[in-house]
Amino acid sequence: MKVRLAYGETGLDIDVDPAVTTVVEPLRHPGAADETAVLRDALRPPVAGPPLLDAGLGKADVRAVSRLWSLPTWDKPATPCLAGRIRYGIPVTGHRLARVDRAETAAREALSRAGLRSEQLRVCDLGDTVRVELDAEVLAEAAQLTSLTDAIAGVGLGAVPVVIDGFVSGRLKHERQPAAGES
Repeated sequence: MKVRLAYGETGLDIDVDPAVTTVVEPLRHPGAADETAVLRDALRPPVAGPPLLDAGLGKADVRAVSRLWSLPTWDKPATPCLAGRIRYGIPVTGHRLARVDRAETAAREALSRAGLRSEQLRVCDLGDTVRVELDAEVLAEAAQLTSLTDAIAGVGLGAVPVVIDGFVSGRLKHERQPAAGES
């Protein structure tokens, strides 16, 4: 089925499979007394909500079903946006985000090679320091792993000091920003 999308000045025609696509077309109200009000009403949040939540399934239920179906992500921890791993006041760039992502992957691999698993693992770019946040249960052993700090340095963080610390949700939101020239 062909669908015309409002795109640019002329629109964009695309082919969609009608078996897996639902097309919702807004009603048009040409010449309405208040076209802005009509548009505002059309842009209100949709009536439908999150389908799994609407079905009464919470996070634990979704994980249980995922495990039952042998999905590889059934026990994957929730991961907030990588930008939340960069201290406030430091520019968030594609390079910096990619480096944090590589550092988290390298840290997870280094822990795995050492036989350690931390459900919570965050690598935070603090500008002059990198902090690796882990579950308290593995903290003491992980802090002794030179392979962990080497892995972090190996993804482009070089000689920046690495601090291994316990995971605290939302920590960057509550930390005081250093004053200019302060480390």
